[in-house]
Amino acid sequence: MLKYRILTAIILTPLVILIILKSSYEFYALFIGIVMLLAAWEWSDLAGVKSTVLRVVFVGATALGIFSLYAWSELIDLISKLMETTQLIEYSGVIDWIVIPAVIWWIFISVVLKHFPGKMLKLKPKRRTKIFVGWFVLVTACVYMTRLYFYGTDTILFFLFMIWFADIAAYFAGKRWGRTKLSPEISPGKTVAGLYGALAVTVLYTGVACQLLGFSGQRTVDFIMLSLLAVMFSVSGDLFESLLKRWRGVKDSGRMLPGHGGMLDRIDSMIAAVPVFYLGLVLMSENYL
Repeated sequence: MLKYRILTAIILTPLVILIILKSSYEFYALFIGIVMLLAAWEWSDLAGVKSTVLRVVFVGATALGIFSLYAWSELIDLISKLMETTQLIEYSGVIDWIVIPAVIWWIFISVVLKHFPGKMLKLKPKRRTKIFVGWFVLVTACVYMTRLYFYGTDTILFFLFMIWFADIAAYFAGKRWGRTKLSPEISPGKTVAGLYGALAVTVLYTGVACQLLGFSGQRTVDFIMLSLLAVMFSVSGDLFESLLKRWRGVKDSGRMLPGHGGMLDRIDSMIAAVPVFYLGLVLMSENYL
């Protein structure tokens, strides 16, 4: 299992990095969109949609939501350029603040999973509820993962490596020192030691990255705090997907990625972390730009 996981990562990681560094914004947005639509296909199965036609409809609705926000952003930017004014919504700023409902959702889920894991496990939400939640979290994650491009490809890579390193640290710290389960009802494999390992590596990684980028002391502290917050929410994303799989009675969301399961298994942490990380960047930009 670990062998296939490592092999898949060795193949896919350089490809993802190459796409981020060498592609245009449009191609990068298309790539992220395809990843999210593959995840949407798997989400529809976890939600209990058995009809292939209805699963295709859900993927299409997700694509429409993503495209609508993307088109809105591009239209406002185009109008701003044609009118030669910055008084319109800079960077389609309304879309920036739509991130707030996504962050509120993940705060809610984090609190509920921490305090009521047993009740959540016994809960039997309706299929349409799971479908709507999936549409919302996938569309928002796609939009804000795409909009990280405006902060530079180095920011995208910083975010991805942060999530990857935290995931790796959690796995090995949990294997070595994990005794106390983080949420045994929902995900017996996750441990408190794993969480602490992920947070420790996040502090180290962010501190080194900020020094290499020449950030000031205060900005480094701000980025460390933001990174810790994003990683903690990434754990909530992982746990929430585990809950979906337990409701559905499956181990993985799919078989697309050997050693990792499905696409949703690979990006569940990122889906929850990116709205929080993006909102932090927006707030920090007010102070540092």
